[in-house]
Amino acid sequence: PIRWHLYGYGRPTTPCVESLGDAVIVFSNVTAAAVYTAQAIPLMMTPATLEEPDDMRYSFSQVLASLGFRATLFSNQERMGRFSAPGSVVFAGCEELVFLNETNRQGVWYDDALLPYLTRELSASGEGHPKVVFLHLKGSHVTTAERYPPDFAPFDVTPMRRSREWVDMAKMSGHYDNSIAFTDRLLGEVVKTLQKKNGPAWMIYLPDHGDTPDAEGWRTVTSRQMWEVPMVV
Repeated sequence: PIRWHLYGYGRPTTPCVESLGDAVIVFSNVTAAAVYTAQAIPLMMTPATLEEPDDMRYSFSQVLASLGFRATLFSNQERMGRFSAPGSVVFAGCEELVFLNETNRQGVWYDDALLPYLTRELSASGEGHPKVVFLHLKGSHVTTAERYPPDFAPFDVTPMRRSREWVDMAKMSGHYDNSIAFTDRLLGEVVKTLQKKNGPAWMIYLPDHGDTPDAEGWRTVTSRQMWEVPMVV
């Protein structure tokens, strides 16, 4: 959480989460299971371990379904890709799976495109069943210059030819802070949506891994920034 103001970073990158005050539980010393999504998500969501990475006999979503929950997944990542987890396996217990970045879709999809799906799911009748909604964000994945819309830029950035210079972390720094701030704003909108519902509601935010915006190169896997992640409830 090196770029989260909530965790001590100098720039105000997390005003929305911080404005929630005592309603937020902030966890420290949270460690990622791996440093890329294809491995991290199965380790988080199935019995898979570093010693037995293929042990995906069941998933957390299947456990939820067996307990009477309606689980759904709305993802801004790919269903299956080089760096993405096999969503059809990891989220096998979900009654609905939507992937915005299907191969036949064009353009850049920002994470706030998931909000209408959350609103729709919470508004739909569920026959009294509790619901768990998974929102799988792009967050601050490279290239971070493409993780927030052009009209949202609270921090100055170095002009970039997007997608061409994403390995230049010095140029990416301001974009990384803007992507964190955009995620913060999204989390604020999720909370507002939940507050409109009657009854108890929780939001848990947990990235699958970090990144190294302060390093000389992209994803220095030996850096603590890759492994130390924020977690807020």
